This record gives sequence, C-alpha cells and structure tokens, in this order.
Amino acid sequence: MYVLDIVQRVYSRLRKPSQQSLPYQRVVEKVRDAIARKRLDLALSEQNHVAEMSDWFVPSESNFPLQNLGLDAVLPIRVEVRGGDSEYETGDNVPIVNYEVLDTSIVGAVSFYGDPIRMAFRDTVGHVSSRQYRLLYEPDFYEQVKLESVVGLPNYFGDMVVIEAAWGLLGEIEDTTKEWLDYRKFVFEQWKSEIVDYRVIWDKYVRLFKGRAQVPKRTFWQNQLPRVRTRYFKD
Repeated sequence: MYVLDIVQRVYSRLRKPSQQSLPYQRVVEKVRDAIARKRLDLALSEQNHVAEMSDWFVPSESNFPLQNLGLDAVLPIRVEVRGGDSEYETGDNVPIVNYEVLDTSIVGAVSFYGDPIRMAFRDTVGHVSSRQYRLLYEPDFYEQVKLESVVGLPNYFGDMVVIEAAWGLLGEIEDTTKEWLDYRKFVFEQWKSEIVDYRVIWDKYVRLFKGRAQVPKRTFWQNQLPRVRTRYFKD
C-alpha cells in the first residue's frame, strides 16, 4: 500500500481541487496523520506491533533526553529494571506515569515528556545509577511513512485511510462555488458513516493483530519459572 497512491485517491475523492484551493503538501500531511493513528493503535495493542528493545543502560542522571541513548522521536511502551550486577536476561517492570504526577508516585515510577523527549525517574540519581534499565519502544511512525515506501498496514485499510483523510480535508478546501458546497454537504454525513463502519472492523483487527512483536506476553505460569541468566560463571 503506497502512500502516493493514497494521496492521489484522496484528491479524486475531493474532486481534484487546485493547488490554490488545497495544497498538495497539506494532503500528504493529512494522509500521514491518518496512517500514524493506525500505527499508534497497533503500538498500543497488547501485541506491541513492531516494538524494539534498547540495550541495558545505567543512568547517570535521573532526568535526561532519550537522545543520550541514541533514541529520538520514539513512543516508549515499557521500562524494565534489574540489579546493577544482574545476569538475568529479563527485568522487572517499572510503572510509567504522567510527568505531572511523577513526584507523588510511591512506586519508583518513570515518566516521558518534552520535545525532544526526556526520561525522568521518581527515584534519586544515587538509586537509579546502581541499577540497569532498558526500554521497549515503537520507532518514529513518520520516518516510516514516506511517499516511496510501503506502509505496514493491510491493503484493505488503505480505503479507510483515504476516506478519513478526505473527510478531514473537506473543511479546508477554499472553494465557495455552489457546486462544491452542495457536494461537501452531501458527502459529509455519508463519509462519516463509512468511517464508523471501517472503525468497527479496524478495532477487531487491532485486537487480533499479532504483528512482529519481539516481547511476547508471559502467562502466569511462565512468570513462576526462574529467569534465565546470560551466563552462569564469572570470569
């Protein structure tokens, strides 16, 4: 499913307005927004879509930009922690909370905020610098939504992206002719109903989506098993 094809289809839905009435770049932005929302739904699903895991790191500060870890414009999903000299391959979950309530947290939580995005710990730097952390995150969606690239969504939902983008652009076209105003009034509710129908199907797809998750969910019984060590003997 190519983004460029979707952009052209959006123009067709809108009766191919001129560049003065609707700039090309605005259509591209609206399509990218619609696709990004779909990828966000998948990122927040239980399957974690195409989530990636950072290496273990030891913070030298309790509040720092993720750029220090070589990460930028990402969506943090989960934070794990283990002891400073731990050899376990997995760690314990660290709660993620809103930055505004971080200081009131009593569970050693972490927050992400700002632009560029920063990582802030509830615990002191002395505490966090004695432990190892790693981050599960979704890469930047927009970097993956280029005109020449294939979007990681089923072709079927291309129609959904088209109509969502077109519907969102109806009020942005600078055209006051009676023909256009009548057409906009006619399709506004019709397209809105189509979007509702698509979203019912989309919600079901998100619930069933398996993606390429790298961190599968653990069952209760799996959690009772001892964790795996990376090596058993020290040099």
